[in-house]
Amino acid sequence: MTDNQKLSEAVEQFAAIMTPTKRRALMRALAKTLRTINTRRMMAETDPDGEAWEARRNPPKRPGSKKMMAGLRRQLKATSGPDFAAVGFTGRTGKIAEIHHKGLMAAVSPEGPRVRYAVRQLIGISDGDLDALEEVVRQFIN
Repeated sequence: MTDNQKLSEAVEQFAAIMTPTKRRALMRALAKTLRTINTRRMMAETDPDGEAWEARRNPPKRPGSKKMMAGLRRQLKATSGPDFAAVGFTGRTGKIAEIHHKGLMAAVSPEGPRVRYAVRQLIGISDGDLDALEEVVRQFIN
């Protein structure tokens, strides 16, 4: 059984004895924590496993230019309900994020050439993330 499955099972057992209002609050706290963790990871330009992202092919030449995914980071959404917690992108932002996350081919601009983007895993859960989520559940119990 993986750590994700263990955490999921523990949250399900804990949630079964709670009211829907309390479950919703717990799931909201878990989703917010995941959003914060993944946003920080995107700012550091690393995958959930700690590997650095592949550098840009044509980095901006002006000083003080934005880091990769600066616009996407602001669009990362956390949603929750009494039975779920999720972090992700929606709409056009979701399509752009998917291209980068999976390393797909896409046009650089509407009339521009198609290129294969490097795989840059934007969202994921690492062992350290599981520890942080476990701490949120512990705080919620207390």
